[in-house]
Amino acid sequence: MRTLIFLILLTAPVAHSQTVSPVSVEYKKTARGILTATNNGITPLVVVLEPASIGRVQGKPTVSKLSTDVHLDISEMSFRLPPKSSHTVSYKATCDTNCGFAIFARFSGLHTTEGITLALHIPTLVFICSDKAKDCKPRILASFDNK
Repeated sequence: MRTLIFLILLTAPVAHSQTVSPVSVEYKKTARGILTATNNGITPLVVVLEPASIGRVQGKPTVSKLSTDVHLDISEMSFRLPPKSSHTVSYKATCDTNCGFAIFARFSGLHTTEGITLALHIPTLVFICSDKAKDCKPRILASFDNK
């Protein structure tokens, strides 16, 4: 029990120090967006962007390799993020059919006093529908249940 409390106390400041925005966005036909990674901490970090497809299998959320139906161009895939700073990355995406995917920002560079490297993965969820952006996210999430 003491170990669990120690781990929670150890990682709590880390989780509040890094953010990615926006959390979720919806587009019609083509996504032209930006995501902003912020490091509110006092340690420089390396951020690597990792796109992935999202879905649901037997009611449970899944993350997998980015589908070939998603055509994604990201301005940069990794960068160094100094303390108390933000960095913005642009992207453009299209899909062969309605789709949802995530762009995970993996923050790394933090270490515990025992030498364990910590990495924090925070996603931006992108939903693209062919007809209209409004209510795109719930329609795509509902379609996962029908597959």
